[in-house]
Amino acid sequence: MNSNRPFLFTFLLGITLLMPSLMQAQLVNMEVTWQEFLGNQKTSNVSKLVKPEKSQPANYIKYSLMYANSYFCADNIVSADKMMREIESIGTTVQDRIPGFKERYELMKVKIKAYKDLLPIWQRFLADKSSITRKDIAAVPEAKKVCEKGTLCKFFYMTSHAYYCEANLTEARNQFENRVLKLAKTSFDPKNVEGLSEEIEMMKLVWAGIDELNPVWSKYIETDQSPGFATEIPVIGCYTVPNIKVCILRAAADFCNTGSEMLAKIKELQASMSHDVPGDVADKIAWLEAAVNKSDKGLANLNAVWAKFTPKEQLPSGATYDHVFICDRSAEVKAYLMDGLSDPCLEGQNALDSIARIRKDHKPNLDDVTTSKLKKLTNLVKNEAAEISKLNSAWEDFLPDNKLSSKAEFGYEYCDKAAVAKAYTMDGILNICERGQQRLDDLEKLTAEYSPKLDAKTTAKIDFLQKEVDRLATEAEDLKKAWEYLLANKEVSKDLEYEHEFRCNREGDVQSHLLDGFTNPCQSGQYALDEVQKVMDKHKPTLTATTQAQLDKLTARLKNEHKNLAQLNKTWEDFVPDDKLSSKLDIVFEYCDKIAQARSYIIDGTVNFCDKGEQRVKDIYKLREDYLLTLDDGTEKKLENLENKVKQRAKDLVDLGTAWDLYVATDTIMSWTEGYPLADTIVRDQIRLVDFYCDKIAQTKSWAIKGLLDPCEKGEGYLTKIRSLKSKHALSYEKDLACQIHRLEGKVYQCKYWTLVQEARRVTHLERETFGPKSAKVMYGELNSDKLPCETTVEYEPLGFIGVRYTVAPHLCQKTNLAKMGDPEYYKKIATWVDNEVLSKYCESNMRCKEDFFIYLEGHTDGYRFSGRKYDQSLDVPEGTPYTHFMGKKDGTVDTLQKATRHITRELKSNMELGIARAWTVKAQLDFMNVPITIGAYEHPETEKGGEFRKIDIELNITNLLLDFYEKTLNRLVKESGIGNRPSTGC
Repeated sequence: MNSNRPFLFTFLLGITLLMPSLMQAQLVNMEVTWQEFLGNQKTSNVSKLVKPEKSQPANYIKYSLMYANSYFCADNIVSADKMMREIESIGTTVQDRIPGFKERYELMKVKIKAYKDLLPIWQRFLADKSSITRKDIAAVPEAKKVCEKGTLCKFFYMTSHAYYCEANLTEARNQFENRVLKLAKTSFDPKNVEGLSEEIEMMKLVWAGIDELNPVWSKYIETDQSPGFATEIPVIGCYTVPNIKVCILRAAADFCNTGSEMLAKIKELQASMSHDVPGDVADKIAWLEAAVNKSDKGLANLNAVWAKFTPKEQLPSGATYDHVFICDRSAEVKAYLMDGLSDPCLEGQNALDSIARIRKDHKPNLDDVTTSKLKKLTNLVKNEAAEISKLNSAWEDFLPDNKLSSKAEFGYEYCDKAAVAKAYTMDGILNICERGQQRLDDLEKLTAEYSPKLDAKTTAKIDFLQKEVDRLATEAEDLKKAWEYLLANKEVSKDLEYEHEFRCNREGDVQSHLLDGFTNPCQSGQYALDEVQKVMDKHKPTLTATTQAQLDKLTARLKNEHKNLAQLNKTWEDFVPDDKLSSKLDIVFEYCDKIAQARSYIIDGTVNFCDKGEQRVKDIYKLREDYLLTLDDGTEKKLENLENKVKQRAKDLVDLGTAWDLYVATDTIMSWTEGYPLADTIVRDQIRLVDFYCDKIAQTKSWAIKGLLDPCEKGEGYLTKIRSLKSKHALSYEKDLACQIHRLEGKVYQCKYWTLVQEARRVTHLERETFGPKSAKVMYGELNSDKLPCETTVEYEPLGFIGVRYTVAPHLCQKTNLAKMGDPEYYKKIATWVDNEVLSKYCESNMRCKEDFFIYLEGHTDGYRFSGRKYDQSLDVPEGTPYTHFMGKKDGTVDTLQKATRHITRELKSNMELGIARAWTVKAQLDFMNVPITIGAYEHPETEKGGEFRKIDIELNITNLLLDFYEKTLNRLVKESGIGNRPSTGC
């Protein structure tokens, strides 16, 4: 270890000697590089330098700035940012001392900012390429000056794309090929920039595709023949003209398979850009759109017409269709088939020739329906002569007797329309029931459309067909009228005629024979049934329910004649004594014995008088007229009874109308509040009503009148009948009847209500008679005691229906100074008793019971002559005070006078004034009760003397004491009775 020390020393010494020269060399290299950096702004790299210490701040920030530039140009933004932060950490003082530093430093910051400003624009571009315009890119002008190739490449690519969107393909291609692609060929790798590599590859395909497309398109425009175009050109949505051209070339090359699809795609491509397409492209789009629409609509129209044509081979009115369908040659075949089959005589061969050409050139597949129609057209065209020969042979066989000797086969479609007329005529006559009228219609249409020339024989047969059809229709209509008359009237019309054979409707044969049978069942009924049976055996027609019912009726009529007659005789015997039946009516009304039939009518008319009485009288007279019928006396008598009832019914209705008018005009009261509605004493003796009317409204009116005449006794019973009748028969009333029924309801209600009022008054009176005397007795005890020298009497009596009257009479058994008469406490007892023992028992909180409460004071004087009176204090009775003056006489009668006082002070002049003074003195004591008080004076005759006639009557008149009690009682009774609310007044 010690042996190495000389070497170590020598080495260290050498290093020490070399250090100044090395440092000097580094400084020289740094300065040279710095000057080169300042002199050339495009310098993107510097020779390798030794990084200075921060203790050499000037060299340190030069180093940092040069390497920030190198890193930035090498696409190392992270390191470039780091170097810029190193410079910022040194501060601006050092920067200011270095010539040229600040300018290059600021320029560096601008470049880095341009890089960062362009980055969000690029991100927006990747998200939505059509959203970036050249204006957006130009907002970062420094981006195209930076040495960082990623920024340059993004800038120029977006610029190229923007030119493409503007339809400036020349400049778009220039920017792409001379800027973007050249940058991509340097050491710069586009894959290092998000999305850039994919965009460049896509744009290469676009320009390669356009280079391939342009000559093909030019040739297509020149020749109108498209070879198609297989290459896919990427779609740039803002400008899609190249892609539209591709779609047009493909559609033109294979229209049937791709036309509609390419048109739809073109519409999508047009929608994505705002540019108008060039004129040549627009023309081709218009051609394609028209061709597709024509093809689709034309084919759809043809198929619709074909669907309507095929069932009956008749074209819809006004139908038109194309004949050329390059995408569906089978449709062309259908078009020509419709031409040929619609008019095989004129168009048949032409249609077959056209179809043959189509099948040879295009070999279309035909479905079963088309094939069938083609065979039919072929047969029609080729077999016309043979078919006419068959028809003529059948015609010659038919002419003599309108029949065919054997089955003949002939058609109904010929080019010779005279032959068609023969076919229609033969078919119409041979099948006249099924198709007679139809063939006449066909012949009329044929004549109107073609005007064929018909020979005399054909014309004669057509006339015969027309006459036969008319004859059969007339005969059927005649039978129908006669048959319907029978059903409606249950008899055969004498005026309607009919045939008996109906080849087209054998049920008509049956109906005609039944009409014969019902005309006179007794004479022709059985013959008619025999004829019906022959028809049934020979033709076996199906009968309707109505015809079968009439057949059954006639059969039963003939079979049951004896049975029915026996039943009638039994019923007649039951009917004769009292015009009534003991059981339900069960007879028929048609007999060969016409007297029996008349009896059946009499029974029916009497028993069912309302419905059939009048009609049965008419039926009997018609029967007598038709058969010159003479009735026996008993039957004649019953007929007379029935006629009289019919006449009486008419008279009853007239009398009812008179009674109604009289009653409605007489009784007009519409409401009742007090008392029972009075029974009528005016109208009842002037009118005539019966118990029963057939007419339900008439019955209702009679009941209404009867109820109104005696509303309380009979009103409810008749009202119940009226309501039941209305419900049962769903009657509706005219206004005047409805009004009277409403009045009856009001009267009946008042009868019930007033009965309840009477009961409520009775209950109230019982309550009053229990309470009144008892309370008077209480008051008597309160007002009399040992301390009082004179007796006070208290008497009760009822007042009206709900009131009470208490007469409190203090007797003056000794002389009393009127000014001092009575103790206030005495009168307070009276008031307290009224409040606590009377009013509080029956008054509700509203105190209605005190309404009309008044006091009457009557001063009595006995029969002694007046000896004069004078008082210490003035009575002060005002002049004009009203009072009642009673003057008793010896015979017991009393004169009553209404008078007014003079001004009475201390001196009295008569017994009358003494009575007034006594009453007035008590009034002064009772004024505190705040109720009306009136006074009176009673002078007893000289025969009535003594203390019992000297008194003061205090009448307490509580008019409405039991008002609430009465109303509650009445309301309870009304509710319990169930009579409900009073009907409204008026109509």
